[in-house]
Amino acid sequence: LQLSATGTYIDTLGSLDGCDSIIVLNLEVLPLSESILAESICEGESITFGGETLTSAGVYQQVLTAANGCDSVVNLELSVHPSSEEILNFELCTGDTLRILDQVITEATTFTGTFSNANGCDSTVTYIVSATAPPEYSFVDYYICPGEKATLKVESEEPIELSWQASPSLSCTDCETPVAKPAQTTDYVFSVQSCTGETLFDTITVYVTEPPQLVALEDITLAEGESVEVSLQSADNRELYSIRWMDEEGNLLCDDCVALTVTSDLPDRIFVAAENEWGCRSEISFELFRSFGPCQDDQIEVSNAMTLNNDGVNEFMEIKNQGRATINSVQVYTRWGELIFSTNDPSVKWNGTIAGEPVNQGVYVYVIRGTCANGKDPFIRDGNITVLR
Repeated sequence: LQLSATGTYIDTLGSLDGCDSIIVLNLEVLPLSESILAESICEGESITFGGETLTSAGVYQQVLTAANGCDSVVNLELSVHPSSEEILNFELCTGDTLRILDQVITEATTFTGTFSNANGCDSTVTYIVSATAPPEYSFVDYYICPGEKATLKVESEEPIELSWQASPSLSCTDCETPVAKPAQTTDYVFSVQSCTGETLFDTITVYVTEPPQLVALEDITLAEGESVEVSLQSADNRELYSIRWMDEEGNLLCDDCVALTVTSDLPDRIFVAAENEWGCRSEISFELFRSFGPCQDDQIEVSNAMTLNNDGVNEFMEIKNQGRATINSVQVYTRWGELIFSTNDPSVKWNGTIAGEPVNQGVYVYVIRGTCANGKDPFIRDGNITVLR
């Protein structure tokens, strides 16, 4: 008979003498002892259980002897929490600084930091800092004269991403070298991408500079042989550059001269041009008048006779102007007022013919019209010339 429950059991047996033998069994069933333990470790750590070193998650059992001599079963539920790893990347422009944790970073580097995660295990963070040179570029401001243009340039040894803010006086915004034509001094903003991807802004200024203001020069009247020094001055007392004195046809009278010595034999109108320090040009002029006293028409000599005998002597009406009066026209008439020769060029000489045929021998009248030596007053000279055959 197998007994497994607590109780009193009686068994009657027959003895040898024929009498009953009664056996009374008081049976107590003692309970088994069983417990469950829950533990956790971090990856890479270990725990000892029942003399065994455990590193992996699982359920482990150990049987012991309890105080009542029965088995005592201990179950261990072991959890293993993983450690965490993370990589963080940072970009640094050369020359800048970056603070990570308690470190000030000025160059490319890699380092780690160890922390505790939510499970209390190690969390390893790897910091990777890369350093990139910032964009290097250069530019200058521009000085232009009114109406001029400036081609804007940003110089760089390495390619850069360049763009310009829109402006009505700028030819384009997405080109490298836009053309600016401002009516007044204007700032043009451009942007480049930094080594970290940020947008950097800079400004080029185009200055529109006014030409120099010149003090007007008065007209001059000189007698023959006289001279006077004329100086050019700036109305705003600013320095003048590239001063050039010229005649009406642009022929240079004096180069880079602040003053010009004006003499009576110079052209009638004299121009002077000057620039400011940025090359903007202004020009003024003055008139030169001459005072030669008398009209000087009396210094015009006309031959009084001419011969038409083909001997090469006195075969033209000769006119010699020894003074400063100007001959504008010459006419020859018969004594009855018939015009037989006319010219506006005093170098053209009358040869004693009319319509290609020699005139008759006799006296003819000439009329010379011109301007006096002062360049203003007109004069008329007349006289007779005798034609001989």
